[in-house]
Amino acid sequence: MTQTKLGNQVLLDGVQCSFSYQKRAHFWSASKAKDKHDSARFRRLKEIAQDNRNHRQSINFNIGEMQTRRWYDSSHSENVLEWFFRTTSDYGRSFVLPLLWLALSFLMFATIYCIAATGNFSSFWQKIAASVAFSFGQAFPFIPVSRTARINGESALFCNNISETIIGVAALQGVISVLLLFLFGLALRNQFKV
Repeated sequence: MTQTKLGNQVLLDGVQCSFSYQKRAHFWSASKAKDKHDSARFRRLKEIAQDNRNHRQSINFNIGEMQTRRWYDSSHSENVLEWFFRTTSDYGRSFVLPLLWLALSFLMFATIYCIAATGNFSSFWQKIAASVAFSFGQAFPFIPVSRTARINGESALFCNNISETIIGVAALQGVISVLLLFLFGLALRNQFKV
């Protein structure tokens, strides 16, 4: 269907496509499409689906295009971003995955803050509530109560003497949280787009 012009509407309902791929060199490497022209085929199917206003099929063909283009037309940084997009939201198709990753990162950063504040595991449980409050304040800075939680958590954990390392970790948590919330919103948009 590449390099063709269609005069009539083509229905793609129920069409599922896959590509053949080469074996992985290592277990951590992604699969590589055997034919580098598969991306053009998926792109054409995506265009037909968009012309038909079939949003779900268009997303699926766009994913196929990204997967087949990987390692041929993409840079290493684009492949890393594509891996992040796939892992954290199933290419914007899942709204559960970003929430799970957000909850996991929230708990992980709360644990980091608690360990950094106590320095040992013996007093870990005494400061867990303050670290959860501080982590909440970093993860959701746009909620009004998060400012209070962040200030109270900082004073309880670090006695208002926060280190530069913890500031960097908190900034990282803020960036990760914003990205995951964006992916959650993207999945909701894709789910309910008309």
